[in-house]
Amino acid sequence: MKRILIALCLVALAVSSAPAQEDEMTPEQLDELTQILRANLRAEKTKWVEANVQLTADQKDNFWALYRRYEADRTTIGNEWLANIKDYAEHYDSMTEEKAKELLDKAFDVEKKLLAVEEKHKNEMMKHLPATVVGRFFQIDRRLNLLMDVEAASQIPLVKAN
Repeated sequence: MKRILIALCLVALAVSSAPAQEDEMTPEQLDELTQILRANLRAEKTKWVEANVQLTADQKDNFWALYRRYEADRTTIGNEWLANIKDYAEHYDSMTEEKAKELLDKAFDVEKKLLAVEEKHKNEMMKHLPATVVGRFFQIDRRLNLLMDVEAASQIPLVKAN
């Protein structure tokens, strides 16, 4: 768990420090660093899931195939989330009402997409695995995602009040 929190801190730092590092890092370098950190985070998350879902030998192949598809879909949505955070960072000092509304709409859209992906994959997992395994997985997944969300949110400044 400690390693996951350290990885989360690094991801949040990469995202939150993007405007401050423009002098030191190119956008391409920042994107590369972010991708490396996200890959490390996914690997740590996979280890945590593996250690805690408690699969039988018969369930493992089905679960991991389904998990890989789930994480691929989550990564796509995570890319949208990250793009929205970068857009927010780029416009933080010059935020207009229109831009704030656009960013807020995108944030809500990402949340809706994430919920749809979770439900889609829950339904798919339920076809191949016991509900107790699926439930346990989504409890673990939710906890890990909440930890990541809290860390990211703590690093992203609030919109400036007018």
